[in-house]
Amino acid sequence: MTWVLIALWVLWALLLGSSLVAGGSEGGRARGRRLASSLTLVGAGWAWVAATAGQAWTAYALPVAVGMSCGFVGDLFMARVLPARQATLAGMAAFALNHVAYWVAFLLLVPVLGLGRWVLPAFALLVWLAVGAYVWRITAGASGGPMRWPALVYTLLLAGTAGLGLGLALSVRALAPLALGGALFFVSDGLIAGRLFRGLHHPYLNDFIWLAYGPAQMLIVYGLTILLR
Repeated sequence: MTWVLIALWVLWALLLGSSLVAGGSEGGRARGRRLASSLTLVGAGWAWVAATAGQAWTAYALPVAVGMSCGFVGDLFMARVLPARQATLAGMAAFALNHVAYWVAFLLLVPVLGLGRWVLPAFALLVWLAVGAYVWRITAGASGGPMRWPALVYTLLLAGTAGLGLGLALSVRALAPLALGGALFFVSDGLIAGRLFRGLHHPYLNDFIWLAYGPAQMLIVYGLTILLR
């Protein structure tokens, strides 16, 4: 199973890396490679479930695999591959489930790791929720459009993932990749919010988004690499 996970990681890196190289001139191919890179992480997530069967780490692996699967569905909606009357709203709903699953995974890690106190995770969570509320206020909240309230719920879920990841990293320094993954996720969606609600535009904006989003998902999915060590 170890070699399967390594092979999937290498495939993910090749797909995402080649999509970033092709992004400026081959938008269609770049999109296909990026979706394929997300699908590769779905496979890796479920491979982790199989690798940790019967172990305490399944408490992390299973919700992460479910979350990554929801995230891939969100990618398909946002790329207009799956039909939906409100593709952006459908994508946000799928990503919201993605982050709910990550919350579950991070919270279940606390007892598995034997962390007796919730002070650091709770403090980091509150800080990131405040950051999320502020970012929402200057993007979706300032737009006055009907999407602003769904965007608030989603932004707080996203900020919570970053906050819980930071809280775990403050408790166990080896878990810093989880904190980085949550932060990169927030950056990628902050760029999307800027495009949707503030008219942010750049010819390589999608490349910047995926440069943050792809590694964010990977760091969370492959977080068990550090834990098992």
